[in-house]
Amino acid sequence: MQLKNELKNKFKKLIIGSWLFLTVFVAVVDTEAASKIPILLTKQPSNKICFISKDGKYTYYQKRPTTLVLSSMYKLIDVLTGPPEATFNLFATPARKKIAIEMMPFQYHNISSTSLNYLYVMDFGESVATPIEKGIHPTLHLDDKWISYYHPLKKAIFFQNIESLNNKKNTGEQAFKIQLKNPLNPYFIPEVVMYTEDLVLFTDINLEGVSALLLLNRSKQKLITLIKSKKAGTKIELCLNKTKLFVGQFPYPDVLGQSEIAMIDLDQTKDFSKMEMLYISDHADVGNIECQSEKDLLFFIQNQSDKEDLVLTKSELVAIDLKKKQVITISDLIHTTQVINMDGRLLIPYRGDFYVIKGDSNLNTDKLINIKIKHKNKETAKNYKLGISNIDQTVDTDMATDLAEVQTEDDGNLSSDTNILNNSNTTTPIATPISTLPKNKSSAVINPSLPATEKGNGK
Repeated sequence: MQLKNELKNKFKKLIIGSWLFLTVFVAVVDTEAASKIPILLTKQPSNKICFISKDGKYTYYQKRPTTLVLSSMYKLIDVLTGPPEATFNLFATPARKKIAIEMMPFQYHNISSTSLNYLYVMDFGESVATPIEKGIHPTLHLDDKWISYYHPLKKAIFFQNIESLNNKKNTGEQAFKIQLKNPLNPYFIPEVVMYTEDLVLFTDINLEGVSALLLLNRSKQKLITLIKSKKAGTKIELCLNKTKLFVGQFPYPDVLGQSEIAMIDLDQTKDFSKMEMLYISDHADVGNIECQSEKDLLFFIQNQSDKEDLVLTKSELVAIDLKKKQVITISDLIHTTQVINMDGRLLIPYRGDFYVIKGDSNLNTDKLINIKIKHKNKETAKNYKLGISNIDQTVDTDMATDLAEVQTEDDGNLSSDTNILNNSNTTTPIATPISTLPKNKSSAVINPSLPATEKGNGK
């Protein structure tokens, strides 16, 4: 009898568990089916796409065994080949002159916060990739003339002038590094903006886990603190659109605090006390700010969970209308966590597909050139192919906030060293010139039996 009761109880638990699973599954399916956002349609599977140009002329995708391929004008050209577990990430800017490549050789075998990836750079739309060095998070700067990357073991940001890559020797003006002070968080990746060759903005954290935005003047070798977070466990994000710098501060999910987004026009002032506050929320927003796809719109992932929810239950892509000072909900996927600007096409990666917020969604045709992206300026919601035009928030432009401890003058004079992250009296230079950087080393080729770059006939 006891055994019978135990089996009966297990059966009940199984039925209840199955019912809960089916309920969640049906809810997810209904949510996806109800979405008004079109899905990107291409000739290659979505999970293989690495990059598609806005005119559809160039498509970079990954084929097995782990080869990065360029598809253009009815031709297929192998770009890079890696080990069996390799995956590729491609990055471009509105300058459309270069593409940065990050090849992760052992994505599923060697998972570590200090793992180093292989970095390359190539001309936009081309197939010849030049090796840079090992690191993570490559970023193009200054009209694609410079590239930076982070080395998590050395805890340093490296900068390289792209045009000088093939030179036998690099001067300090062509390559340099910034040593970080991050002593705690092994998962920390700094944000970097190279405003000019002389002025570099980047983020770091101190011993207490407080994040800071710092400005380096290379010619004066001065490092100053522009902004520091009000409490530990806050990430700072940067996004530059020409002269306008957007700074977002977002608490980590388990940290109580406000999310903030502010803006400064660096062409008008370097005084960060004059930043314009655009947005404040009591929620811990996801962030992921994107400012380069539209002149008057700033996108980010907003936490739209109920205030009493202890975990993130709803997040959507929203846009701040910089003219009307309004926040508009753009997506309708319930669990939006990321937005990607892929050569002007705004995409949300979601459960194996790309949902197209801006740009053409049907690329499953034979048209390779002259694909025009329709754009209307009358109503924001129409620009993004959604019927969501409700304004869920109004931003108060008179919000008073203590943005930072500012030590700069309006003329950009960086005469005082006020780095809160450097508590030592060391005389080590802030930005260290690199006299030589290894170029085209054999170690940059993952599999010596396969060419790291291949330019030739289509396959």
